Amino acid sequence: MGDRKNRWVVFGSFAMLGVFGFALFENEVLPVEILAVIWGVGILLQGTWFALFGDDAFDLFSPGCLTNICFAILYGVALLTVQLEPSGYFTRKLQTLSPYYAQVGFASYWGVLGFNLGYHLVQRPLARRFLPKMGDVSGSQAFWLWLILIAIGTTIVLIGISSRIFLQTNRELESPLFVSAVGFFMPFLHIAVALAAMQSMRRFTVASSWTYYFMISIAVLLVYTIPSGSKFNWVVGIILVAMAFNYTRRLFRRDEAVVGIIGLFALLSILMPLNTIYRDAIIARDSSGQQSLGQAFSLLADTATNVGTILPFSGADDGVEAVRNDYMRSRLSNIGIVAEILRYQERGGALRNGITYSYALLGLIPRVVWPDKPELTVGREISRVVMGNDQDDVTSVGVTLIGEAIYNFGPYSVFFVLTGIGALMGFLYYLFKNFYRTNPVMAFMMHVGVWFNLYYPAQESNIAGGIAGSVKILVFLMILFYFVTQKRPTAIGSAIPPR
Repeated sequence: MGDRKNRWVVFGSFAMLGVFGFALFENEVLPVEILAVIWGVGILLQGTWFALFGDDAFDLFSPGCLTNICFAILYGVALLTVQLEPSGYFTRKLQTLSPYYAQVGFASYWGVLGFNLGYHLVQRPLARRFLPKMGDVSGSQAFWLWLILIAIGTTIVLIGISSRIFLQTNRELESPLFVSAVGFFMPFLHIAVALAAMQSMRRFTVASSWTYYFMISIAVLLVYTIPSGSKFNWVVGIILVAMAFNYTRRLFRRDEAVVGIIGLFALLSILMPLNTIYRDAIIARDSSGQQSLGQAFSLLADTATNVGTILPFSGADDGVEAVRNDYMRSRLSNIGIVAEILRYQERGGALRNGITYSYALLGLIPRVVWPDKPELTVGREISRVVMGNDQDDVTSVGVTLIGEAIYNFGPYSVFFVLTGIGALMGFLYYLFKNFYRTNPVMAFMMHVGVWFNLYYPAQESNIAGGIAGSVKILVFLMILFYFVTQKRPTAIGSAIPPR
């Protein structure tokens, strides 16, 4: 089912259904609630099909699979579950925007269609022209790459500990240290973990030195990740190990991927309430969100021991379970912010005309050169301008792929904007696949860097930061790779014989 001919037949079928739905939408043939459900079903089916059968060979960690899964859940399922009876604060808040969900469904359906069009129109021969001419690395060269990356990551963790900074719990994020050092260098810790996992799995022996390097990498990652207050950071180690297995041992099958995704959501059903209670405890103790490492672990341990509040099906009262389900429903949804943007524009809010996308160019300027450089993310702008929060409010709201397109150009632009984004991600992915054939180590490191800077964050945040961060990381890795693999001349008579 994943061959190209069937893919384009299915794409054409979804396009025809989209045209039919557009006619219903424009002529207001059906009530808004029913239209929202129809669009939700269409997005769910389209995202699921392209996630499982869109790539030439199924790859759970391709940007196409990731983005389509996010569309299926964050837009498709969300448009269906929001129609349920209100069970809490978050759901009722989402339901106040229900008049806009038919528009949200229309834009999102054509958005996922445009993304997949751009993603699959990218020609692999074109991508091959941009491949760097490099050979594979030796075991010792891979070790030096890992050592440099883990040293950078460890340094950033130590800076965070000494500065009492933990990502997403510190409310004073204006610090240039946090933005430039932590924001840019922390992904190198992820790359170091991924590299050690990859090399360990390629050798696949307990006694391999790479097994110890991997254990060291995971230990450093956990020191930062566990008290970070970020739901995603708590599962990032699992994702990195799964990625290494996927690209060194064998690609995950579709059925394995489905089971893994279900397991991930089961884990999130525990982590989300744990995360909420933990972060509230941190802020209650210190409104700045700053905590020592010992305080952070102590608070986390106290939170984790409250089993009745955290674990589903643990005999907790119905009120706790309702709050958990309510919070999960709101967090696994991108439709609310898109509806907020549509309402803002209906009330006279101006289009941004591509300004948020242009921030990618600003991101290429180092903050040490321009200390007062504006934020690349527009989360606080959305919170204040679109949602009307106070100007001194530090809340950051994810604008999402669909929301950013509408925020800049309106709802009818989404298909064309997402076509361009799909082409960009497809191009980068095809580069990775072709580069992996000759240089798996470097290709995998670059893929992990782009995955954590662009593919994943773009699902919620605006895309400029992801593009700028990916460019800088790729350049850094290329320079690092060059110096590690560069053969240096040996002075005559001083050569050391091989042992």
